[in-house]
Amino acid sequence: MVQGKVKKKTSLPSGAKGKGGRQHRKTSIKRGGKIIKPKKTKLIEAAKLKRGLQKAINSDIEHMVSMKAVSTEPKQFHVFKADKTASASSSKPTPAAAAAKTKK
Repeated sequence: MVQGKVKKKTSLPSGAKGKGGRQHRKTSIKRGGKIIKPKKTKLIEAAKLKRGLQKAINSDIEHMVSMKAVSTEPKQFHVFKADKTASASSSKPTPAAAAAKTKK
């Protein structure tokens, strides 16, 4: 036997909106920050200056670290830098060069 009153199921009023009527928008997944180029010339020049300073500072730091390594290490220290022109030409041989290799 039930003791007390039985709870009545509640329903939304006629004027209220329910959850079923809404549609969820699918948002695209964002991965990483998108770099948007500045439109103003002053900002472009400032960005160019910043890149130039970064390159100069990084090359100076590399030079200092390599000099420190040369002075402290007992073995000879070699720095290998890849040329952009050399790596680009060696990665894709021309058809004439490929034909010359096959004839040998």
